[in-house]
Amino acid sequence: MRSAGCAADGLSLYDRIISTDNLFCAFYEFRQGKRHKEDVPEFEYDLEKNIFQLRRELRKFTYEPLTPKVFKVTEPKPRFIQAACVRDRIVHRALVRQINHFFDASFIYDSYACRIDKGTLNAVKRLERFWIKESNNYTQKIYFLKGI
Repeated sequence: MRSAGCAADGLSLYDRIISTDNLFCAFYEFRQGKRHKEDVPEFEYDLEKNIFQLRRELRKFTYEPLTPKVFKVTEPKPRFIQAACVRDRIVHRALVRQINHFFDASFIYDSYACRIDKGTLNAVKRLERFWIKESNNYTQKIYFLKGI
């Protein structure tokens, strides 16, 4: 998911990460499915100003992540969640957009977390296919280890 032309433009990896194009693309990727969350429209209202300010901080090495919002959820089990703010999520996305290809090829096929075209639903479907196959269509008992 790299920006077109980045490899041949002679920019360093860091320059590609903090490029205006990459930061805007990172915002639009991050925003998918989150347009109605309180802080997303707030950030988007002054999008250009916010992106350019973020880029200045990254360029001058003065960027510091903000304190995440902490809240408790009870389903499926009680736990605390720490949610990064929009600007920090944009930086995460911008970084992943540029370095993902370095790491993705070295992951095993059945690694699903935080990978393009993978995710939880595909992991569950893959587990179900293994389950059906190894249990001879649910006729034999099988065991598996859930790692956390």
